[in-house]
Amino acid sequence: MEFTATLNRFSTNPSGSCVLYWMQSSQRADGNPALNEAIHHANESSLPLVVFFGLDSNYPGANARSLSFMVDGLRETSAELERAGIPFVARLVNPPDGIAELARTLNASEVIVDNGVLKHQREWRAKAARLLNVRLTEVTSQTVLPVDAYGKQAVGAYALRPFFRKNLEKVIWDQSRPKILYPTPMPGIERISLSDTDTSSLLDTMKADRSVPPVRRFTPGRAEGLKRLAKFVSAGLAGYNENRNKANLRGCSELSPYLHFGQLGPHDVAEAVMDSDAPQADRDAFLEQLLVRRELAWNLCRFNPDYDSIKGIPRWAQATLSEHADDPRPYLYTREELEAGETHDEVWNTAQREMVATGYMHNYVRMLWAKKILEWSPTPEIAYETALWLNDKYELDGRDPNGYTGVAWAIGGTHDRPWFKRPVFGAIRYMSSDSTRKKMDIPAYRRLVDHLADIELF
Repeated sequence: MEFTATLNRFSTNPSGSCVLYWMQSSQRADGNPALNEAIHHANESSLPLVVFFGLDSNYPGANARSLSFMVDGLRETSAELERAGIPFVARLVNPPDGIAELARTLNASEVIVDNGVLKHQREWRAKAARLLNVRLTEVTSQTVLPVDAYGKQAVGAYALRPFFRKNLEKVIWDQSRPKILYPTPMPGIERISLSDTDTSSLLDTMKADRSVPPVRRFTPGRAEGLKRLAKFVSAGLAGYNENRNKANLRGCSELSPYLHFGQLGPHDVAEAVMDSDAPQADRDAFLEQLLVRRELAWNLCRFNPDYDSIKGIPRWAQATLSEHADDPRPYLYTREELEAGETHDEVWNTAQREMVATGYMHNYVRMLWAKKILEWSPTPEIAYETALWLNDKYELDGRDPNGYTGVAWAIGGTHDRPWFKRPVFGAIRYMSSDSTRKKMDIPAYRRLVDHLADIELF
């Protein structure tokens, strides 16, 4: 099984002056297989390493909430790299254009990049492969197994799980950063010094959408992510299997923003969970979500070109939704009413408020939330588009394979099977707010969300 892939036909430049690591998805200075690979290549070539990050003002769906979380995390990452003798070059530029220009300026020997499966990420890497005249190598760093290894779209977790378990022994869990043998000072070239740049001013330069403000609930950066991981493993992992669907208990790890921005990697989290003394059932339940289910989402986005559209759902789901497209809806809400959380349903409104105010929604209620959008929208197509739009606009972990797969499962039956037919849903699995009330303490959940939302106001 190959954890690296060469993306173009060029070899290394034997007279190169440095190795370049194009950091994009894995925004961390430790626990990063792509960075480690770049360090090994630099050390073997007796060259220094330079890290590049392209800040793209046109990143799909980016706003002040997501950009501030990313920039503040990158500030920590850049400082740690520079302390290790690895210059960090951030520029406001389209990333593939930026890496190609920097490679020419610095006379790079080769370029290493982390992995990504969303459309724009694949397009960026393909463009860079065309623009560069040195080898471009992609390293598996945001998933545990190479996304291409399964070779096709998996129909469900049950299909991917045996393959995953069979190959786990090939994974190197400890991804501690090796020492760079040829440290170098920052080259005298144009860059954004994140340590000297105010985040708000940078967002102004990027013309960031300010309609979705930053949140206090999640402090950005790897250091904070590791603190949260340690706290979850010591105080939240035991009992996870029983409590993870109870939003009022905050029984989940709440690490998804850190995983989305690559401030934590799956290796970090899996190793901590596997080494814990929590009951085996709780460890297994969590690792099922982190490894099998998360990698299943990456598999969908890699092998289904319509992962972000209702066109990408299974044929049986398309047929049953089409059959029931004209069914009377019990309620109809506009996108604006849904965004404002102005429905008749207390559970749904509470979940929506949690997301809008704090950038996060508990995973169990997120499934209910998406299914209700289907039930209350004029058509399945509008429901699908609305769910993705709200998720990507407000969630810190939006624009992510997990988010696209979550909507595909909830509204489109992806990775699921046909159920008993009912109005509007057809054979798509149904969930109700009444059943949710039986599974968790809704008044306690509402009080929790009120408290969290109030913190964001002051």
